[in-house]
Amino acid sequence: HLHGAIAPIQADVNTSHYVHTGMQREGPRQLDPWQRAVTAVCAWTERRAYRSARRVVAVSDGVAGTLRRTGVSARGRLRVIYNGVDPDEFRPRLPTDSRPLRDGLDLPASAFLLLFVGDAVSARKNLDLALLTLARLDPRFRLVVIGENRSGPYREIADQLGVGERTYFLGPRRDVAECLRDAD
Repeated sequence: HLHGAIAPIQADVNTSHYVHTGMQREGPRQLDPWQRAVTAVCAWTERRAYRSARRVVAVSDGVAGTLRRTGVSARGRLRVIYNGVDPDEFRPRLPTDSRPLRDGLDLPASAFLLLFVGDAVSARKNLDLALLTLARLDPRFRLVVIGENRSGPYREIADQLGVGERTYFLGPRRDVAECLRDAD
């Protein structure tokens, strides 16, 4: 059992969480030369890995659709098995629970908190779309970004869009479930 193209061997089952071939063919065109090169190599190796597997498992309908559209996996060998979620860890906040993320950011009670969790350096997670959307929303909407962001362009993009003061770049965190409970 492999996850993508992590080993140069044939797998009975290969699980796909992300499709580099889809990024190469359908993704944003503003990738820098390094990202384009890495994506091309990853796309080549994953096509080989998925095509040689007896069964390919996609973790979502979106991933499965990309595997089909790009011809990486044949329909008969492809199944979707959704990622599981621990309902005790990822549960809604109770009225009596503290709100550490909101309190730590000193947000007004009227703030509507949106949360983005993912790669905030490259274009592959579409943080630019979240920022563009925030710019169209009224000022009570705030966006918290959790994920690596030190070398990414998104702080500057947020400032250019006029939402820099409503966007909080927190970097990587281990308390994502807790942060999710504070989001609206």
